[in-house]
Amino acid sequence: MSHPESVWGAYERLQADLARRDHVDDRAWGLEAGLNSLLTERTAAKWEAVATQAAETESRKCRHRARLRRLHLASEPVSVSADVALHARLNLSLLTPVLTRDQWILLLAVSEGYGYQELAGLFGVSVGALRVRVLRLRARVRAHAA
Repeated sequence: MSHPESVWGAYERLQADLARRDHVDDRAWGLEAGLNSLLTERTAAKWEAVATQAAETESRKCRHRARLRRLHLASEPVSVSADVALHARLNLSLLTPVLTRDQWILLLAVSEGYGYQELAGLFGVSVGALRVRVLRLRARVRAHAA
């Protein structure tokens, strides 16, 4: 079994690496996730490996999200006509009776980029069950919009 100092040594190394960074990027978010994993991991033998894996995974997620933002979000402010905005607002108001408040919150959270792992804890279900719930909600919204 690892000695408690080893976990704090790993924590100190990650924290020092994070402190040397002068901007927030995917690597910084990865290091932050690694630090968090050290605080939640209970198996002493896995501390270093879990922290490294968490840092790499979070970095990869951040790079992927940044790529998606570059692909799908306009770099310049989009000017929308009043008619288009009104039409979108009316379409959303038609969905109000279809979804409950919690279902709206779930769909909004997913659309804003929150991860299923994070949301599963908030909604008290497994990640798989939450994915199925979102899939069904999207299908219901699509069917109602048609």
